[in-house]
Amino acid sequence: MKFTKMHGLGNDFILVNCMEQSIGRPGALAKELCDRHLGIGGDGLLLVYARTSTNFGLRYFNRDGSEGEMCGNGLRCAGKYVYEKGLTDKRKLCFETKAGRLNVVLDGQDGEVSSVTVDLGVPKLRKKEIPVAVGDPDRFMIDESVELESGVMMQLTAIKIGPPHAVAFVDDLEVVDVCVLGSSIRLLKDTFPVGVNVNFVQVLGEDKLKIRTYERGVEDETLACGTGAAAAAVAASLLRKVNGRASIVVGCRGGEVSIRLEHDAERMTNVFLKGPAETVFDGCMATAMRNGEMECNCVSTRSKQKSR
Repeated sequence: MKFTKMHGLGNDFILVNCMEQSIGRPGALAKELCDRHLGIGGDGLLLVYARTSTNFGLRYFNRDGSEGEMCGNGLRCAGKYVYEKGLTDKRKLCFETKAGRLNVVLDGQDGEVSSVTVDLGVPKLRKKEIPVAVGDPDRFMIDESVELESGVMMQLTAIKIGPPHAVAFVDDLEVVDVCVLGSSIRLLKDTFPVGVNVNFVQVLGEDKLKIRTYERGVEDETLACGTGAAAAAVAASLLRKVNGRASIVVGCRGGEVSIRLEHDAERMTNVFLKGPAETVFDGCMATAMRNGEMECNCVSTRSKQKSR
């Protein structure tokens, strides 16, 4: 199986061209390939399918084998991938995902892509859309008090922008136990019946945030989360912690992305995520099925590329 290892600010993925090869049981494959000790290592598996020269299909599988709605950093990687692999010569593309059709624009020159902008569409705020299972399903969960199993009270804002997100604002990110608190919030099944990505956010100024994210499906903190950065900017704008009419820089552990919020007279209409995507290497893995399970035998690096 041929693959490409890529990352968006350290949020890393294994991309497979499903136009050239058939992939069976992708959830099992994701668990095997994303294992950092016995596989290639990654936060997720991205499967790319062709539709037209500007329209591609994209399926995203988390490290635990579950299929996600989409992934912001993964979409940037997929955009760079299809262009630099010669699958399209267009710089304005559309990817069909479980979260709907999402447009991307590629920036760069000389046949390379330096950054990618993703139109994440309209954020969903009603509890029934996220979903949040407590309170009026037609109301928003904005800075709402939630009690954790430990008895700790957290103020959470819930947003669905691709996958579902919970946002908690804190005074100092460095003292937050992201994995312990993130896991506790993610597993609040009575509140978040399908789980949730948990974003801890520190406000640095009217146009700058810092974020750390515990990701559902990875079940750990990741170095960056594109849709988490977008959710943080949306929540900060709703709570008037930032200037929602300006571009907002969101710093993750792996680097920075830019979030731009568009509005009409009544509501927020579009959320744009802009950031880099990097190719790490191309490779080939021998795989086999044994007793109904995917077995990975070896990895051979084909053509390592310098990160730009």
